[in-house]
Amino acid sequence: MIGLGESLALLSALFHASGGIFIKSIKSKISAFQITAFRFWIATPCLLLLTFFSVEISELPNIPLIPLLLIVLATIINTAGILLFTTAIMKGRVGITYTTSTSMMIFFSLLWGILLKIDTISLWAIIGSIFILTGVYLVNRTNNSNQPKIDKKIIFLPIMAALLWSVGLILTDFSLKEIEPMITATIRALIPAVGFTIWILITKKEISISNLTFKDKSFMGASSLLGLGSSLSFIFALSLTRPSITVILNSVSPIFAVLLSFIFLKEKLSLHQIIGVLISISGTMVIVIMI
Repeated sequence: MIGLGESLALLSALFHASGGIFIKSIKSKISAFQITAFRFWIATPCLLLLTFFSVEISELPNIPLIPLLLIVLATIINTAGILLFTTAIMKGRVGITYTTSTSMMIFFSLLWGILLKIDTISLWAIIGSIFILTGVYLVNRTNNSNQPKIDKKIIFLPIMAALLWSVGLILTDFSLKEIEPMITATIRALIPAVGFTIWILITKKEISISNLTFKDKSFMGASSLLGLGSSLSFIFALSLTRPSITVILNSVSPIFAVLLSFIFLKEKLSLHQIIGVLISISGTMVIVIMI
């Protein structure tokens, strides 16, 4: 039976995929930097408000220093991953980007679990990972048919994003033993929001959404709120169940992404890419069922 932690991991995957669809739907000219900055600027006030009503303010000065520093480091690493992922979504194809990032996230998370001895890895987990990586290869493989060639540089972006997120995941998991999930989520949004603001003030970089249509502004707002929901769900899932299980269940986001991109963005997949997605999903199911 799937518990609350597992359900939140799946919900995070749905929110994550839906947010990517809205980003891809933005037609106006805007950079990944701008989108990421505005997403944090929208999410931070919401999280601060939620934290104010759900957490005892008197607890804040008592946050241990080491876990706090780990959260700060994890946040910086996670934000870099978001920038890479957002760039891949805007320049590449949604289904392929999600399949690559989430599948590689499983691989890296299992790898850290083995190397750092912080999680138990079974034979079934290794077999499932092989399936997943095989599926990623097929999804990213192109031929000379009517499918456009996939830029190898763009494929590199979600892989790097997954590597950064996996490192941030380990640091966050350590911190959650000492810091409440809501406070953790707020810190993960507040630091990037402040960081982007300082960067813009120092570089005097012009950033505006005045050139966006009302429809595109709505898409950005929806993406920001979905990103907030995904982050909150993921943090609480991580606090309620094992990191490996959280990552594995969260990896179903390609299923949602491919389905949503097919319905709303009219993206098409070749036969071998469909097979690749199915193999990746099968690998994930092997891990979920057998672990």
